[in-house]
Amino acid sequence: MASTTVSDDVYEETSTVVLSVLQNAVSKLGIGEDREGTATVCLEQAIQLLQYLDDAANSFSFDESTNNDATNNSYSPKETIDIGSIYTLANTAQSTSNSLHQLVRRANQSKYRHPKKSSVHAWRGLQKVVGSAFGVDELPSSSTADDSVKIQRLSRAIALLALGILLSVQTSPDIAIANEDKGGEKATSKMVISAVFEGKLEKEEESEDQLILAAVRSAVVDLLHLAVSRDENTIELQVVAKLQGGFGLGEKQSPDDELGVAVSKLVKKEFESETTNEDASTRIICKNVATPLLALIASTRPWKYIEVDKAVSIAAENDLWFSAENICDAVMDSMSPWTTSDGKTATADFNDNLQSDSFAHVAVRAIVDIAFDHRLYRRADHFASKYYSVVGPQRYAQARFLHACDTIAKLVKKKQSQIIDKQVDRVDEAVKRAITDLDLSTTKPIQATTDDEYGDEIPLHNMSEHVREFSLRRLRAANMHSAAIRLANLWSMEYEHNAEQMMIEAKRRKLIYLQWNDGGCPGNDDAGGFAALPELISDCNLLFQQFSILEKNPERTVGFDCEWGDDVRGVSLLQLSSTIHSLLLDIPALTSSKDGVEALKATVGKLFCGSTHVLHVIGFGCKEDFSRLRASPSADLWFPRNIIANDLRQLISETSGLGGKGGMHLGLSRACEHYLGKQLDKAEQCSDWSARPLSTEQREYAALDAWACAAIHAKIAETHKILVVP
Repeated sequence: MASTTVSDDVYEETSTVVLSVLQNAVSKLGIGEDREGTATVCLEQAIQLLQYLDDAANSFSFDESTNNDATNNSYSPKETIDIGSIYTLANTAQSTSNSLHQLVRRANQSKYRHPKKSSVHAWRGLQKVVGSAFGVDELPSSSTADDSVKIQRLSRAIALLALGILLSVQTSPDIAIANEDKGGEKATSKMVISAVFEGKLEKEEESEDQLILAAVRSAVVDLLHLAVSRDENTIELQVVAKLQGGFGLGEKQSPDDELGVAVSKLVKKEFESETTNEDASTRIICKNVATPLLALIASTRPWKYIEVDKAVSIAAENDLWFSAENICDAVMDSMSPWTTSDGKTATADFNDNLQSDSFAHVAVRAIVDIAFDHRLYRRADHFASKYYSVVGPQRYAQARFLHACDTIAKLVKKKQSQIIDKQVDRVDEAVKRAITDLDLSTTKPIQATTDDEYGDEIPLHNMSEHVREFSLRRLRAANMHSAAIRLANLWSMEYEHNAEQMMIEAKRRKLIYLQWNDGGCPGNDDAGGFAALPELISDCNLLFQQFSILEKNPERTVGFDCEWGDDVRGVSLLQLSSTIHSLLLDIPALTSSKDGVEALKATVGKLFCGSTHVLHVIGFGCKEDFSRLRASPSADLWFPRNIIANDLRQLISETSGLGGKGGMHLGLSRACEHYLGKQLDKAEQCSDWSARPLSTEQREYAALDAWACAAIHAKIAETHKILVVP
């Protein structure tokens, strides 16, 4: 049997921590009249179980023919044992942890030199040795439960708990020595943790479960307090979350105030102390810490003690969508009775739900809004459908409409027009459901109650018509006229692809949407300065020349926007505009050469760090723009980390109240209608921005997006003198 006396190798401070946490936890496990005697027996058997696991790990060979005896032996606890202290239990857990880590290292050093092969064999080895000790199949079934079975289950819980506490505090000297291979050792630790906590204990007697949960709860609370009190992340939160989830702590239980407070303190430390910047996308968080902490939030439900919408926002902004959705699921589940047992949300009393400021509403709206801001319309559609009673019919229909347009644009690009009508049908179904739930007729216009809140959306009663028009325009632009004619006939619409018909359609759209040559826009000569629709800039010299003109604009204001495609992480296009001059920068082309990167640094880089003649750099809901710019090629060489720019959406909210708190529910199209008299045509938003050359419609849409930011800012500056440039 492997030695359990490793105290000389255990660091004194962390060893004391393990002993303290373990003693508090085990103290909750006394049962029956003979409390002390029962606890002692459980301790003794837990030590034996860990010793068995230690032996199995040390004797395991990756030559499968030699493992039959070692891994198939069932664990059989002895009647008595002459050691039973918490100290011995901690040391035994320490030795077992070292042996499990060493098993993985042996796999990495074995004949399986390929990393993937060695990882697979290491995982299989861990599963065998852990399963031989902790396997549920080796326990008698609940039908034969008696005191010995109860003690056996409690013993296994103590063993798991001891090993979990040890792994969470990371006292292993072998682990500490491996600083030169931190990445590999982290992967080893994660594999060990996953193997140990791969399954849950089966539920048996309720009183027995309560004892186990009390012990686990004590350990989790103590470990969370330690994580808060320590300056560095020396508590492995992944293990804490595994302890909490593996034993079912928090499942179908009433909110636990002490546990909620402990989680909230750690949330404050990890998510709020890093920076005071309200932009969650700029927060630097460690995903190895954030992911288990977000899982703890979802399972412990500390809604009274945290700002749940901020937790959801941080998760989503850092691409932890699964964690964000888990929190939303948990908070929705806790908002009974208007959620059903099968996970579907009710539509009764819908208007009351919309006006509520419950935890569920702020959390769900946060995840949907961020999906919209990131132009992740498939996700937005998924969340709006899943959380319909909170999101509302209008937002749900908008998500479905934009998801359909995005999908249709991709289908046209792939020449898969035969399934476009299926996307249109989905929009029709969403519109019908929304109209029914809002109790509207198809001819009754949407009133300001939902328009004001969500803005920038196609009116509900026009969505079916708009998605059909969008489809036919896309097909016409791709010269897929036969497909367009088929769909037009299916929808009882007229379709002509001759020049005269296209001119009629263009005139009709000009009456509704902002155009480059409208009065007050750069392409109109009523101000004596006609500006042609800008071409794409991919040449360094042309960039310097045009930027020099841009930065000398009299308002000293530049609006900006970005466009990107699904196939790249960075931006495909950066638009910069004053009220009289616009630039369209081909970022992929410019970043493909050293001279292009230097040109971007000397122009765009200086603009966004406040080193030019320009005083106001204005975007609209620009968090995702910044994230995409930072993800662009060689961005660390030309795009500044510390940005000096303003969000027009927030400015509009502060000066006019549009869009609610922070302008979160205001879109640029709606803002254009309010300040400039016409909406922006957002149809091109879903087009292929990585394509070259860009179409005339794409260039007009892109230039107007940036120009509108500068033009609206000028309107606000004219009204609110505090914003006027001296």
